[in-house]
Amino acid sequence: RVDIVGRNIQITEPIRAYIWDKLSKIERFHNHIMYVHMTLEIQKLEHVCTILLKIDHVQIKCQANSTDMYASIDKAIDKLHN
Repeated sequence: RVDIVGRNIQITEPIRAYIWDKLSKIERFHNHIMYVHMTLEIQKLEHVCTILLKIDHVQIKCQANSTDMYASIDKAIDKLHN
């Protein structure tokens, strides 16, 4: 299950497709992903991406911000890879 929530931003089809492309690479690392909750938010000039990932009985949360939403998504997913 994947939830994508936007706060002060409209989730457009290009953003949704970009997120799905990036999240498909996470599935290679672990087969037992229960759900992914991604929040995209704009706070003044910062674009914030927060990812909450649940694998088996463990929750992983990471957050990244920048002046571009696509860059924030990239940074957050890179943190999950590490």
